[in-house]
Amino acid sequence: MYNESLSYRLSQLVLSSGECTIQLIPESELPIVSEVHDEITEIGLSKRTYLQLFKESHTYWHSALQSAPSGKQDPADLLEAYYCTFGYLLTTNENHSLIKLHESIFFKLQHIDESESNGVISLESEFKLITALLTSRLKKINKSSSLWLWLKKLSIMLIFKDIVSDEVDSKTIANFTKLIDSILKASELHFANYYASNFLRWCIRMVKLNSARAEELLGLVAMRLTKLCRLHLTDVSMWGSLQVLFENGSRNEQINEYIVEDYNAIASEIPKPYSTPIITALSKRDYYTFPSAYAHDELAWLLSVKCSIVTPYICVFSHEGLITVEGKLQQQYTELNKLSDKDSFLYQETSHYISVLERVVQKYRAISGRIRASSPT
Repeated sequence: MYNESLSYRLSQLVLSSGECTIQLIPESELPIVSEVHDEITEIGLSKRTYLQLFKESHTYWHSALQSAPSGKQDPADLLEAYYCTFGYLLTTNENHSLIKLHESIFFKLQHIDESESNGVISLESEFKLITALLTSRLKKINKSSSLWLWLKKLSIMLIFKDIVSDEVDSKTIANFTKLIDSILKASELHFANYYASNFLRWCIRMVKLNSARAEELLGLVAMRLTKLCRLHLTDVSMWGSLQVLFENGSRNEQINEYIVEDYNAIASEIPKPYSTPIITALSKRDYYTFPSAYAHDELAWLLSVKCSIVTPYICVFSHEGLITVEGKLQQQYTELNKLSDKDSFLYQETSHYISVLERVVQKYRAISGRIRASSPT
């Protein structure tokens, strides 16, 4: 029975928790251990348990699913297959057939009357289980491109269909917040997480293109993302996402068209009961531009802490920022001239910071030149 499996027990622990993190731990007497720290449930699996999950899922796959994966219709059989594939997704990286099968079983479960089964998986439950996988401390699972694509599909069904239809309510905002928190958690757990950052940029652009409440939704992103970027100055993926948040959309028409095509391609394949509207008449939509004050504040903060990494400065570029950085550079020249001991730590530190600011000014001027050259006369 599916409710006796490790996959089922783990999934129920995830669903009954608030925010959670799945990770491997040293050997334990219990197969699954959980403790709550700062309102986050830490779920620990020993290597032995992890191997048991792997064996349990693979055994079921080879004995029951592989022969007739799409023929199962009985609710109990579907649920058993569902939990098998969940365990498989947790223990195996990038098995496209399994992920497709998992999707197929999920959609079949949506057509089962709750009176026929005690364990039908809702869209919200699936969303929580998949985000738990992608925010785990299991690197290969966290960076699974196929799982991130499935999360994108779930997000369209749960969140972005309302954004596209201008039917955003408190539930949409709550789910959007959960999504952003999950993406940022995945980014923080695994340095320079390309898949998480790429999906975050997609979310930002989708809101900019389609939402009358973009200011509110993107304000939630900005509050969280700027805080995280300040903690991780060397994470170019995070700062690149902040750059997308601050950018002016008029310079990215090709990217915007791609975002819409990507959304429409996914939306057109989503079956009932989650059929989703496609985006039309993109040219008539106003692309939301984030207030420039946010970029100015980030630049001011970078200068105040004397950030010695060039990338963050580039990601908060503005024409006004060039003047600000040039002023800071002149100030540092003056400070350096006051120092007589060239071997002192302060002299060396100031000299290095000047070299950073010189590179920033050079890059700012180059960016300004490209923007002017591409602007209509």
